[in-house]
Amino acid sequence: MSQQELDVKILAVDDSPISRDLLPVLFSSSGFPPLHVAESGAAALAILGNGDQQFDCLILDVEMPGMDGIELCSRVRQLARYRDVPIIMLTARDDAQTIETAFAAGANDYILKSAAAKELVGRVHVAQRMLHRNACQVLSSKELAKGAATPLSRSGKHSFALADSLLVEGVDRLILPFSLGNYLTQLPAEALTGTRIFGVQIEDPVRHYHDNTTRNFATILARVARGICATVETDRLLMSYVGGGAFYCIARDIAGEQPQDFEAGINRYLETCASASVLAALQSVSVCVSALVVPSARRGQRVRVSFDRVKDRVNARVRMDGVECQPDMERERTAWQ
Repeated sequence: MSQQELDVKILAVDDSPISRDLLPVLFSSSGFPPLHVAESGAAALAILGNGDQQFDCLILDVEMPGMDGIELCSRVRQLARYRDVPIIMLTARDDAQTIETAFAAGANDYILKSAAAKELVGRVHVAQRMLHRNACQVLSSKELAKGAATPLSRSGKHSFALADSLLVEGVDRLILPFSLGNYLTQLPAEALTGTRIFGVQIEDPVRHYHDNTTRNFATILARVARGICATVETDRLLMSYVGGGAFYCIARDIAGEQPQDFEAGINRYLETCASASVLAALQSVSVCVSALVVPSARRGQRVRVSFDRVKDRVNARVRMDGVECQPDMERERTAWQ
């Protein structure tokens, strides 16, 4: 393990005095610098807002009085300095709803307190590697709103490739691909029965990528994501933009729905957006939706097998005049396998 991986400044937030005593000992014995602790969400926000030091990873307990860990996670993500810092939830709660809500709030991983101590340390390293070495670019709503002319304000000039995964800030239920994989891994077995995974592919993404500014391309992604939320009638939905014009979506309790209904609904939503907008980029956006995939029951291979199935089904639905542009998920799979 490299020295850089060990030089990680961690803030742990937990109302339990026992946890606040044990966690520093655990990480110190693994070669980390002294761990910082806070006893509440309010105390953590005061530390993070101080500006005297920058933390590289946050470990948050879910169940705390006053502000719980999920609300704290959501508020941390509103801080510009911490919008892409790894956040790991450490909790005794293993129900699917709490797990989903934590990832929707911006968590990158979710670990039960019953897990072995070395697993927690290992997952901190994995989060660091995945979120820094293979960083998913966050498109800030404030940056996109800037009107000043820059090289990126010209059509087809972007700081990311078409195949890159992106996160458009401020879009509900849209999370990082790495986090989506961890969410799927952490779902309890009993929650898989009503869980379905599917892909939503923007048709002709090459044209949209080259014919639009970064701001307009991000607007397209945001509208598609919101169209998915508006069409898939469940609040138990999480999704990621994995690149190449494709979204991977995980929804629970939609077993009776049909992908053609989703496709028609999302396209109706996009048509409504186009008719109400002066933005030319929205006038010709449409999507196709893959068949639904039942997640693999085997936790160790769940993400790889399930997402491979989604990719195959998206490929089968692509209608781009013979031009296939699918995301390369190999970087994400490094941590999932």
